[in-house]
Amino acid sequence: MVNTENGQTVEYPVLTLKKQKIWLRADCDFRNMTDTALFYFSTNGKTWNQAGAPLPMKYTLPHFMGYRFGLFNYAPKEVGGWVEVDWMRVK
Repeated sequence: MVNTENGQTVEYPVLTLKKQKIWLRADCDFRNMTDTALFYFSTNGKTWNQAGAPLPMKYTLPHFMGYRFGLFNYAPKEVGGWVEVDWMRVK
């Protein structure tokens, strides 16, 4: 996970998972101006581990365009690779 904090790029530790399948989850809370997202991963879809730090997601009305979620493959060392997404649910 990579984020920007106080104008500086912060990269959180990388985990090497030896599984063919992982689950990803993002929990967002916009109640009472909390405006925070938490990210998780699981290797079995039941036990969840937090990934990175809470992400502030300010919800302001002057020009709020909305947040978009997506999954993609990012190869930092060499070109190539792939990711297969079976399904995505937003609720």
